[in-house]
Amino acid sequence: MRGPWNSDDNFDYVSDPEQFTAVDGGDGIPGVALDPMEERTVMAMAERTTSDPASNPVTGVELGKAEGTMAKTTKVRLDVDTLAQRK
Repeated sequence: MRGPWNSDDNFDYVSDPEQFTAVDGGDGIPGVALDPMEERTVMAMAERTTSDPASNPVTGVELGKAEGTMAKTTKVRLDVDTLAQRK
């Protein structure tokens, strides 16, 4: 769709995919270059935030649900000892 936001007055409109080029002169494939410290940080974050498909943690919805709702689950009650065991 053409409009004033993409008119030839503002930039060169290109509709032929063969004419598309990467802005930075690269191949157009997204990529990231990290120095060693950045890479260690990313890897540590990936490990820290990895999901555990075997776990079934209590969610905020379950903690805050009213009696008689979410029929498939029982009311969750947590005490300090239970929370300490989870850490």
